[in-house]
Amino acid sequence: MTWVLVALGAGAIGWFLRGAIGRAPRPDAERGGLVPEPAMLESALAATPIGIGYADRELRFVRVNETLARFSGRPVEDHVGRPVSEMLSPEDAAAVEPLLRRVLESGEPVLGIEVHTGTPDGPEPLRHFVANLFPVRDPQGHPYWVGATVIDITVQQQAQEEREQLLAALRESEARFRALADSGVIGVLVADPERVIEANDAFLRLIGYSRDEMLAGEIRWTEITPPEYAALDQRAIAQLLDTGVCPPFEKEYIRKDGARVPIVIGAAITEHSPLEWACFVIDTSKRKRAEEDVQKFVSLVESSGDFIAMVTLDWRLFYLNKAGRRLVGLPEDAPVDDIAIQALWHEGSRQLLEAEVFPRLASGQSWNFDGQLRNPRTGDPIEIECSAFGIRDAQSGRVLAGAFVLRDLTERRRVEEHLRQAQRMEAIGRVAGGVAHEVNNMMTVIQGFCAFLARSLEPHDPRNQDVAQIIRAAERSADVSRQLLAYSRRQLLQPRVLELNTVLLDMESVLRRLMGEDHEFVFRLAPELGWIKTDRTQLEQVIINLTLNARDAMPQGGQFTIATSTVVLGSDYAQQHPGIVVRPGPYVVAAISDTGRGMDSAIQAQIFEPFFTTKPVGHGTGLGLSMAYGIVKQSGGYIWAYSEPGQGTTFKVYLPQVEESGERVSWAAPPTLPRGTGETILVVEDEDMIRDFACRFLEGEGYRSLPSANAREAIEWLRRAPGAVDLVLSDVVMPGMGGREFADQVGDMAPDLPVIFMSGYTNDDIIRRGLLSPGTPFLQKPFSPETLARKVREVLNQTGRRSAGPA
Repeated sequence: MTWVLVALGAGAIGWFLRGAIGRAPRPDAERGGLVPEPAMLESALAATPIGIGYADRELRFVRVNETLARFSGRPVEDHVGRPVSEMLSPEDAAAVEPLLRRVLESGEPVLGIEVHTGTPDGPEPLRHFVANLFPVRDPQGHPYWVGATVIDITVQQQAQEEREQLLAALRESEARFRALADSGVIGVLVADPERVIEANDAFLRLIGYSRDEMLAGEIRWTEITPPEYAALDQRAIAQLLDTGVCPPFEKEYIRKDGARVPIVIGAAITEHSPLEWACFVIDTSKRKRAEEDVQKFVSLVESSGDFIAMVTLDWRLFYLNKAGRRLVGLPEDAPVDDIAIQALWHEGSRQLLEAEVFPRLASGQSWNFDGQLRNPRTGDPIEIECSAFGIRDAQSGRVLAGAFVLRDLTERRRVEEHLRQAQRMEAIGRVAGGVAHEVNNMMTVIQGFCAFLARSLEPHDPRNQDVAQIIRAAERSADVSRQLLAYSRRQLLQPRVLELNTVLLDMESVLRRLMGEDHEFVFRLAPELGWIKTDRTQLEQVIINLTLNARDAMPQGGQFTIATSTVVLGSDYAQQHPGIVVRPGPYVVAAISDTGRGMDSAIQAQIFEPFFTTKPVGHGTGLGLSMAYGIVKQSGGYIWAYSEPGQGTTFKVYLPQVEESGERVSWAAPPTLPRGTGETILVVEDEDMIRDFACRFLEGEGYRSLPSANAREAIEWLRRAPGAVDLVLSDVVMPGMGGREFADQVGDMAPDLPVIFMSGYTNDDIIRRGLLSPGTPFLQKPFSPETLARKVREVLNQTGRRSAGPA
């Protein structure tokens, strides 16, 4: 059993360390279910006689155990953050630092490094150590830290020096001591009831006395025998006197330096008179250490968050660690003997186990594979990844047993599913953005020319109703395209600093009308909310969409609640929502709740996908929640749903708090602006219909218009007639030259000439690559003729521009 555990530890320790660094505690990190209990791991590290330390890639300590701290003579806490070189002599530091870096770069261990502290004649005694260096890897298998195990070999080194000295003296000793010395590491001695009379060097080294001290009669039984073994010694002497022989038994000696050494001793009476006996003594320190090591490995294995099991070659368990017992539902004190390993696996994996895994283990091979355990409560499969290997005898190479190291993949699969869902939504978003771009361009033309047509009709002309229907259809199409842009996060927001409570209070009457009198309406607004920065119109749209969603979930009436609060999100919150990058910091929260029918997990997984709806055909577009998702994400926030069937639903919107402050004022429509006074507008647009509409409308509003099909043509016109244009109205994305390059060239030619950009599709070039600078005047397509007139007048008034004269 001992050697099987040693072999298991050697095979599994690498697996454990790789898992441990992936779960190593970091600031604000929450320990998950797979992390070993800190007290157990700390107990193992503190109890080991081996110094253990870890250093980061800068070769500074990040963790040491008590043993290593004792070696250096400093407290544990003094090591953290200090260079490794401070613990070494200058010569050793120069030799060891390149080896540490080599381990980090190559990922290969370096074994058997000898270092020392102190000096032979200095204030600190000379001590010798042997160190092994090994990489500690992150979950992706890359070297993350470098670890070291350090063993104090000072005593062994001194013993080796003493041995060499005593061997020289032994050559000059009497013949009988030469014969005794031939026994090597076995101590041989002759003794009487009080003291050791003769002994070989092996025995003297074992107990730390010199030959001169032995000859002087200083090695007395009472001095080298611990008190608790006195009764055992008396029984052994009685047996020796009675039978002439004392069979071997285990005990301990006290060395001259006070340390204890475990030994096995046997004796027989000699024919010498007075009474003497000859003894053999075997040092069992190595065996004991191999056992103080097995226990360490067992402790590590027990503390592991992975399932670790050992089986006989007829595939029955004889060991299963705590994590394994939890996974398969066995109590910690339940015996595992004679449980067939196959019984723990789901039936879908048993054939694989018997046909592929067992034959490999029986021949001493290892194999990595994915499979399924059986959930002990439900019988459902538990997805796992497994590393299985045969355990060989270190001497003969014969296969003794098999080992299984399993990891539960449930959490990983959940994260992967979140990632796949995010990728699907991103792909749909790109398509949605492209569709919205084309729709917005066409809706701009439809709305514009409907306005021209309406102006040409008499007030009582019945065709006015036809035009109104066209405009309503265009507006509805524009709403859908705006929802698509919001979902795809490609809509250019106009952010401003807001106070959430003010926005909600201004919307209260509208929200109450939306809910109707058959629903109880509750406001719970926390005082002193922080400021947020977002597009108010889009924020109102999010709140309205969530309100409508809540109303539809309560067709028979119920309670609708809007609550606000502030919260600080940390990494623990991120762990509750895997697959999402949560930026730590303060957030303002709007919680919108209903007491309606609720949702199951399958519906919750799809609610933010565009066009997904549980409503009947014709009762919704399926874009309300996806639009809310896009707006919140584009504002740097997060939105999540919390729901159970029959228990209602709560949507929580997290918007980042900002240090800026704004005015707590109600939203008001901008005043009507006057018409043009003959200013010249250069219209740059590659879509012919949009360009024709804009020019025609501006002419009707008192402006002069100059059409241009692309940016290069417009620049050439400005170069030929400097100062003749009062404002440029330009599309953002055009063939040949984009909006930023066009604006830069216009700025070089006429620094004071204002430019208004317009676009139906705010893509990555605009948002991520900065195609538009913050604060640049912008019109989102589709826009009404009145919106165009208002924006043109607003920018002209802000820049103080008036008519520059005839074109």
